Amino acid sequence: MNMMFIKDNILDLDAVFKEFAKNPALITPTGEMTFDDFKKNLLNTVNCLYELNAVPGSKLAFYEENHPLHMYLLVASWLMKYLYFPLDFKAPVKAFSSGIRPDIMVSSSIDEVHSLPDEEVNNETCHISTAMLNKKAITSREISLKHIEIKNDSTVVFTSGSTGSPKGVVLSIENLVYSAMGTIDFLAMEPSDRWLISLPLNHVGGIMIFMRTFLCGACAVLPKNLKQMESDIIEYSPTLLSLVPTQLMRLIKKPDIAAKLKNMKTIMLGGAPAPEWLIDKALNLGLPIMPTYGMTESCAQITGVKKGSPGEDYYTSGAVLPFRKLWVDEHGVVNIGGKTLFKHYIDEDGEKKAHSEYFRTSDMGCLNEKNNLVLQGRADEVFISGGENINPFEIETILTRVSHVFNAIVVPVPHHEYGDVPWAFIECDQVIDIASIKSFLRDRLPGYKIPKKIIVRKKQSSSASLSAEKINRRSITEIAGKMANDPKLIDKEVIDLEVID
Repeated sequence: MNMMFIKDNILDLDAVFKEFAKNPALITPTGEMTFDDFKKNLLNTVNCLYELNAVPGSKLAFYEENHPLHMYLLVASWLMKYLYFPLDFKAPVKAFSSGIRPDIMVSSSIDEVHSLPDEEVNNETCHISTAMLNKKAITSREISLKHIEIKNDSTVVFTSGSTGSPKGVVLSIENLVYSAMGTIDFLAMEPSDRWLISLPLNHVGGIMIFMRTFLCGACAVLPKNLKQMESDIIEYSPTLLSLVPTQLMRLIKKPDIAAKLKNMKTIMLGGAPAPEWLIDKALNLGLPIMPTYGMTESCAQITGVKKGSPGEDYYTSGAVLPFRKLWVDEHGVVNIGGKTLFKHYIDEDGEKKAHSEYFRTSDMGCLNEKNNLVLQGRADEVFISGGENINPFEIETILTRVSHVFNAIVVPVPHHEYGDVPWAFIECDQVIDIASIKSFLRDRLPGYKIPKKIIVRKKQSSSASLSAEKINRRSITEIAGKMANDPKLIDKEVIDLEVID
């Protein structure tokens, strides 16, 4: 990003639009729009919101699948100073915001939104259909794009972490802009780049895809369907792509798609630890993968593996990007800071919960001799078995070295003699022999770390993978406890977690 767009904590958005006016800004299933087109649509959205009495300080929630309005409402929040809540469209609307009551609710599912119980919304909540914001505004007022204070709050993204109810993470314009700038610099992004929006736009990873292209004059591509991106990859030939490991596994099974991936500039790989065999396969195919580490509280990416790095670097999370800070404390816990660090949380009552100038994560790790981050599990997941500390991450890492195992979760299960013992839940892409897995583990782990049971999770077509569920160890631990106490389940090796849950 050209630094001339920011001076003294003021963003000149008008300069961004003038610099890239004729560049493609967004490709959607209905066509391509330039930065000029995007500006006109943005200002029309703002004028429509003014007509509907949106005011500074209000909370605007958007309940919709990936849609161009996600981008307009985000940038409009900078101009109108409301707080933007992109909601998870896959979740029931009744569970949308952990008690956060919006002043304005935008959705195409307007009937469902109107059915919310009174306690879930303000009595004066304004319900707006997406069609109302797509129409031409009746009046047009003068709107300044030149003086945007980047210290202002912009959006609230909900994150559940590994346990507990979703938390509202408040990100400022500054967080969004500097996170984008650091990645733009790290990847040497250019206006000719195209980045496929392969992640939901209610997640920080999806939001930041748009932010990076928008602030460097490149083009974001909105696919027709997140679950079927192959046709968009073939049609639009994106140069950049963000994937979670399970998406990469699915795509490389198709030779024509794998060939397209090989010609890309970068494939950002994050969201969950990638199995070593998948890293090996991607590198052997010549794919330009970039393993990363990040979280909602850091406004997405914190580290990444630089293109052209030595092979061993790809089994780490890479080095820290510009405008971020990362260090490991004396307890081995990863801490983060810098300009991308979130502002504060919003709790279930809508109140702000402050944090300090740094954030202590629950991730354990170390920095190697090249200052690459090597993750070593989570501080809140270590348990004791027979007096020995067990870090589930260590066992999970070795499990995902087994061919065809692409996800693994290890949890403690009560035991009359040892206190707790490890059980493992795995996902595979083909039938696999449990005895052979245990043999593999015995060559690499002491006996007390070998799971007493290894259970293959039966994958339902409609259910999310273990990694997509943000590895909710609390629910998996509860399921393991039920199995341990049920004579009908204790000996099962292949199960449907949803049935037991």
